[in-house]
Amino acid sequence: MLIKIYKCNTLKKNFSIFLCQNCGAKLYSPSTQKTKTCLSCRKKINIERAKKIGFFETEQDAILALKYYKVPKNLRDEILDEIMDKSNEKTIKTSIIQQFKNLLNELSIQDANRLINIQDLYEKAKFSGIKIETVKKLIDELISNGTLYEPKIGFFHFT
Repeated sequence: MLIKIYKCNTLKKNFSIFLCQNCGAKLYSPSTQKTKTCLSCRKKINIERAKKIGFFETEQDAILALKYYKVPKNLRDEILDEIMDKSNEKTIKTSIIQQFKNLLNELSIQDANRLINIQDLYEKAKFSGIKIETVKKLIDELISNGTLYEPKIGFFHFT
């Protein structure tokens, strides 16, 4: 069940958990790494040949999954709750970004030049329940991505 959760949520597979061929210990490593020494039996493992258990986006996710496997079965629910909380935080963040992009699209359609007034954006975002600090962070992020640019001071163009 745990692995299915991670496989659904991960877009990039930067870390993998695999089994040692000699002793069966569970280890993790970056996906670019070719070999690793087992911490239990001190044998060198070829990661490409090792049996993979799961793939994860971040090192923290891989460590949480290792904790899940090392803990006795009766205590695994607590770690699973922690993992579910982290995945819920990621989906909440993506839904806020999507909601913000919908606001930008709505405001850009209202103007003939497709310019968005920053004050209107703050009002709409506040009405939608998005904090102004979050709006400023999202604006900076979208400007750095090239999705949003500022042709005039106080106005944005959403592409």
